[in-house]
Amino acid sequence: MLGNPIRSSEAKWLARAATATHHLRDIDEDLGLRYCNIPQEAILQYRLDPKRLGSAQRAGYVVERAAEILQWFVKGQRALPLIKPFSARLLFWLFGFLYRRLLLKIERQATALQS
Repeated sequence: MLGNPIRSSEAKWLARAATATHHLRDIDEDLGLRYCNIPQEAILQYRLDPKRLGSAQRAGYVVERAAEILQWFVKGQRALPLIKPFSARLLFWLFGFLYRRLLLKIERQATALQS
């Protein structure tokens, strides 16, 4: 149970960040299924060709998106002290840790493609 309901919305950032991390992780699989899970705004901003979305072409988008998602994890972690009991808080911390690690791996791979 979250303590202060005004601040409990910060915990939702963890779920949002994990979902967005999944989106980045699954881009190749989604494209293989002819599903593009990249927002139209990003396609325009990064001048991406949805028919030719190779890893190197979308690396800039992935790196910037990862930086944004990382901030969502930071926001979500602020709510951890409000989560009771301790076992639930520990579970949320572990959840955040694992997904942040996955996100950083995705970001490193995209950064390497930019070089």
